[in-house]
Amino acid sequence: MKWFKLRVEQYGFEAGTDFWAQQPKINPGRGRPRTDYLLSRDMAKELAMVENNEIGRKTRQMQQSLKKCHLTN
Repeated sequence: MKWFKLRVEQYGFEAGTDFWAQQPKINPGRGRPRTDYLLSRDMAKELAMVENNEIGRKTRQMQQSLKKCHLTN
């Protein structure tokens, strides 16, 4: 199963609310048609935070810094 579809199932995201799928009109002519996904800001943020990689770590650190800044002001 593809990465995106796995995350949608794993975290309970909903089409039409959290993301929108679209197939570009231009197809290179080989293989199956490509699907592009437009993500809501909340879904993009959550996906970035749950990934176990450098980008996920930096996203979590940034969110913690923003939260601290908000709580002290």
